[in-house]
Amino acid sequence: MPKKSTKKIVKRAAAKPAKSAKPVAMPIAKPIARPIAIHSVNEKAAKRAKLSLYIYWVIIIFFVASTFYILGRGHHVLFERGTQEISMSARGTELLTSGKDKLMAGDVPGAIEDMTAAIESDPKSALAYTYRGEAYMSEANYAAAAADLDFAISLDPKSSLALYDRALLNIRLGNLEMALSDLNSALNAFGKRPNEILTARDIYSRRAQLNLWMKNWDAAIADYSASLNNSPNNPSDEDFAGRAEAFTALGKYQEALNDYMTGVTTISETIKMVEDPMVRINMSRRAMSYFEKSAALHVQIGDMAAARTDLEAANTLANALNDEDARGRIQTLLINMQ
Repeated sequence: MPKKSTKKIVKRAAAKPAKSAKPVAMPIAKPIARPIAIHSVNEKAAKRAKLSLYIYWVIIIFFVASTFYILGRGHHVLFERGTQEISMSARGTELLTSGKDKLMAGDVPGAIEDMTAAIESDPKSALAYTYRGEAYMSEANYAAAAADLDFAISLDPKSSLALYDRALLNIRLGNLEMALSDLNSALNAFGKRPNEILTARDIYSRRAQLNLWMKNWDAAIADYSASLNNSPNNPSDEDFAGRAEAFTALGKYQEALNDYMTGVTTISETIKMVEDPMVRINMSRRAMSYFEKSAALHVQIGDMAAARTDLEAANTLANALNDEDARGRIQTLLINMQ
């Protein structure tokens, strides 16, 4: 049985191009090989963009509506969410709930302490080991996390949550094949015993991302499509963008263009409901990148007018975000297209 670690841990962190008078060299966006962290912006930038983003998004919606159509979204839900009976003592349940609350609040040592007490109260609780494994993983104590997650799975081999968490751990450790195997098992377990903690969308989206990193393009497209089909009322713009990257790698440029613009449209439909200025800024940064990637694809297929429209929309967002680097890069491209 895994023991509580006392070690101080570090916090974790295609058509042939047509000829044009002035060809513009713009590289096709390639799928990334590893996860990339979203760049954060400082509070000053957040305050600057708080009001302007709403105004600029009115312009962005015009760009989208006047040039592109929206790709149809599926409405088939593969799994119905249900509940899983978890038998724990009243004391164990109380400690586990306290530990989860502390973990969500960022008190990782306190969370580990409560979860360890929950394990002592209920030594056969796979869920308690799973949550403590998550806590160790959040502090980059990967050895302790692996021990807890392995033991949780030994207690409950059909725990989709423990399998999913171990997949996340293996991704961090660079064990991509092992992560893919765990995600396959998690999806199978979830189909047989759904729970209220995970959704099918969570698993499909993560497996799609993993397939993208592993250059399994067709598998990535299938998984991103399944993720979107499992969230018809709340689609993720990042799922559309990930699928667009896979389409790009296969030379299916029109499909990629449709997905990038649907990603932008998804953001435009949801950003007005977001209160956190930092979240709005990150959403707008993603939209800006989708416009730039769409521009690159339009150059590739020889549609320079559409490429210019994409870059003008990206430049509008760069202005709203007061992003000097992006603005300079985009304006240079626009000048070269004249």
